[in-house]
Amino acid sequence: MSSAAFFAATTGYLYNLTIWEASGNRPRYVDTALLTLPARITILGYGCGIGIDTIALRAHGHTVIPAELPSPHADFAHWRMAHLGQPDTIHDPDDLPDLSPDLLWIIDTLDRLADPHAGLGHVLPQVPAVIIEDMAQSRRHGRQGFHHHRPYLNIAAFFAQYDLHPHRLGKPQLLTWTCTARRRSKA
Repeated sequence: MSSAAFFAATTGYLYNLTIWEASGNRPRYVDTALLTLPARITILGYGCGIGIDTIALRAHGHTVIPAELPSPHADFAHWRMAHLGQPDTIHDPDDLPDLSPDLLWIIDTLDRLADPHAGLGHVLPQVPAVIIEDMAQSRRHGRQGFHHHRPYLNIAAFFAQYDLHPHRLGKPQLLTWTCTARRRSKA
């Protein structure tokens, strides 16, 4: 079964994400990122799951464009956002509209992409920065067949192909990958 087929059919992953958030075990990625994010930027939330980070980033004034595979957890994210007065389209990552985000937010998603070039190759040349969880630190979960564990050097080589270079952000460990040639200033 492909990753897309698994996510399209499973409610188990929806429950997994919900329990992870409700248990308090999910790292507070947004809190860490807010220490360095510029105010009011446009963020592409690639792999938005149940909308945890999309909702939190919006609460801090950012414009977030959510993207997730069509799935029960994407349906739940849509319901949550509408319930909070943030109705929005959750875009299929394979069919994104033309956009020009300031940041690609891809938390707990990179290791679900069987082919990162196919999944992100159309997005990475457009963004001046990317935030991911530190893949070297966050490896105690995801033994399922749809996780593709890659050594840090492979991840670094992948982002380097798009002229993106890493910088660590706080704890929980996040990595931001920036390309100075594509950096935009927000007025």
